[in-house]
Amino acid sequence: MRSIKDKYYNIYYDSVPAAGKKVNEDYIRVEKNEKDGHIIIIADGVSSSLMPSHWAKILVDNIIYSPSSEYFLRNFKSAVNEFNVFLEQKKSIGSRLFLEKIKRDKYGSSTILVCNLNKDSLDGSNIGDTIPFILSGNKIEFLNEYLHKQELDKLVPNQVMSKIDQVFKCIDFGPYKKSGIFFLATDAVAHMIRHKDKVFADKLIDALKKDKFNKFIEDKRFNGEIQNDDSSIVVIEIK
Repeated sequence: MRSIKDKYYNIYYDSVPAAGKKVNEDYIRVEKNEKDGHIIIIADGVSSSLMPSHWAKILVDNIIYSPSSEYFLRNFKSAVNEFNVFLEQKKSIGSRLFLEKIKRDKYGSSTILVCNLNKDSLDGSNIGDTIPFILSGNKIEFLNEYLHKQELDKLVPNQVMSKIDQVFKCIDFGPYKKSGIFFLATDAVAHMIRHKDKVFADKLIDALKKDKFNKFIEDKRFNGEIQNDDSSIVVIEIK
């Protein structure tokens, strides 16, 4: 678990790979933004795509310094270029099976959520089924009940591919200018927490704060409450 404690908010985040997997294809990065707040990006590499963990990391690392959702096209191109250079390096030493995979899969793919957090507000955008939620009263609810629910329920969610000529279907959210508790979650965790109550939210947050998120997820997998997939969460407490 990693945490950031600020005068105006607290951030807690962690990620657990799927049981039996050597590589976690989720990636989280948190950095200072231009307004002395933080920008938070969480990405989920699509397992069936080309080098998903590498693409998710390269994608996030290229856009982390852009403070608004308008950045995407400008910085996305540099991410694609870096990923292609990485692939050329891998191809020079790759096995026959790896070269066949490149021919077959062609592109890396990832969902992504970007959140700008300042002292009294939160806003952002997401592509795909990495979803933002808010603890509203006694329930964990979608920030956008229609669009975020629709995206999470899709058989094939929208994705960001390592392909220049694509159309991005972003969902913008916020700004939220009030205190509250927000959750940013990759798909497995998103499916688990949707419409859960405050008791569940408190247990999740407590597990994070005590550095027991891994055990929390293991127990939920054992009980069949969450699918066996890479599981990542960011909890934001705006004071």
